[in-house]
Amino acid sequence: MMTTWNLERLLPLMLDSGRIALSYFDSPVREYKADDSIVTLADKSIEAFLTDQLQQVEQGVYLLGEETIAQQTEDYLAQAFRKKAWIIDPIDGTAPFANALPNWGVSVGFMETGVLKEGAVFLAALGELYYTKGPKTYREKLGCDPDLWRAKLGSPHELQANRHRELPRGCMISISQQLAREGNYRLPFYVQVTGSSVFNMVRLAAGSYGAVITRARIWDFAACLPMLKNLGWTLEFHGGGSMNLEMDSRNILLEPGVDRWNSIDNIIMAPSPEAAQVIRNLTSF
Repeated sequence: MMTTWNLERLLPLMLDSGRIALSYFDSPVREYKADDSIVTLADKSIEAFLTDQLQQVEQGVYLLGEETIAQQTEDYLAQAFRKKAWIIDPIDGTAPFANALPNWGVSVGFMETGVLKEGAVFLAALGELYYTKGPKTYREKLGCDPDLWRAKLGSPHELQANRHRELPRGCMISISQQLAREGNYRLPFYVQVTGSSVFNMVRLAAGSYGAVITRARIWDFAACLPMLKNLGWTLEFHGGGSMNLEMDSRNILLEPGVDRWNSIDNIIMAPSPEAAQVIRNLTSF
């Protein structure tokens, strides 16, 4: 039983989840949820696999998965926020996945007493593995051949803390589909809409983006926020105020409803509060 963050046991599960995803990647079978978003058999298979491996209710360890959270009782959900919980997005970026694009990932976050503690994300189509170990965030490049994937604990590349205060000249900013479709963006930087929150956030951690603007649900960011906090990124709401790792009503919507589990507002992930303010001034929803 794995009742706490144990990379030696977790990372092989991440790699196996990536293998499951790739086994469906060439011909994913789509279904559609009530909100018209896509779900595939790969999503369901990975969540079932990780639930079997990680959920230990009798040991006080719960699991909140994107595909099954709506089936849980209110008591189960309350216990998950009081005790320990794995927070799973089996494939974040299902739309890119279903359209044969590589910008998607398997995401596993770990929460204790309602606070996000650790996270791991595997961009399986790209062979990139990201994870936290206490105050540090790591990346391993494993390549694109699933038969050769081996996580090399003890010798990964440690990502360095963000040292910028301003948005670098020529940088790219990842924006949400909502901002692209309905909002107003007036910043003088290149933009990209990827369709995957975890892809955006781990690539922000790796330095590919200068900033990320998005609104997401808890399973979209549970693994990534601890990574970004380790690296000194500023997390602020578009309407003002900081976002932290405590999953309470100051940060996410907890009451039942269509927006339940969403962040309370769009999140600006930027190199500094000053840069976040520049973004806030020149974007609107």
